[in-house]
Amino acid sequence: MPSIQEYNAPSATSGIRPTEIGERATASAAVMGERRASIAGDMQARGLSQLGGAISQAAGDVGKFVDEHLTAADVSRQGAELVQRQNEYTQKFDAFAKTVAGDQTKINDPTVFQKFYEDNWVPSVNKWHEGFRTEEGSKWGQAEVQRSTEHMQNVATAETGVLAGHAATLNLQTSIQNASDMVAKDPSSLALGVDTVRSQFEAALKNPNLPADKVLELQEQLPKLLAHVDRKSVV
Repeated sequence: MPSIQEYNAPSATSGIRPTEIGERATASAAVMGERRASIAGDMQARGLSQLGGAISQAAGDVGKFVDEHLTAADVSRQGAELVQRQNEYTQKFDAFAKTVAGDQTKINDPTVFQKFYEDNWVPSVNKWHEGFRTEEGSKWGQAEVQRSTEHMQNVATAETGVLAGHAATLNLQTSIQNASDMVAKDPSSLALGVDTVRSQFEAALKNPNLPADKVLELQEQLPKLLAHVDRKSVV
């Protein structure tokens, strides 16, 4: 007679109940679904990451292109403007130097050209440097500011030396003329006049702004000038 078992009785071969088969199948399906979802999510995340990287790289390339374009444009434009500013400053400086040469007060002021440089060139070149729109352009501009500033500073220093020489000559000639007039009226003041002029001359030669060629020129002139004072005492 055949053996009849309950529906939910364990299988004789596997020992698994029919209801357990459904439960295990459901659980297995859930696990598989989670795995597929995880895989799909990973793939989507990798895809978005790659897309984001591509977009970021493209944006970076565009940014670099724009930056290089602006740098080149700024250097071209700013370079032309810098030369114009250099030319304008040089013209103003030359005109100023001529007025100084004829001014008895300014001719004895060793700071006049330095002040002119600080009041005119420095603010001009600083304003010019503000016109750059990129970091690389600004770096190029800074190098040009330094180069131009060194040149303008050297010009101011050179003119200060010329001015010192001019002032020394003019002052010495004035002193000789006054000493000569004094000796002409009072021959006994000859030694005083000569010593005063010589002392003035020696002090003038110590001026650090006085060019070497001017020092030699004054050294050659002094004996002649002192002789002029001596002749005045004889007259």
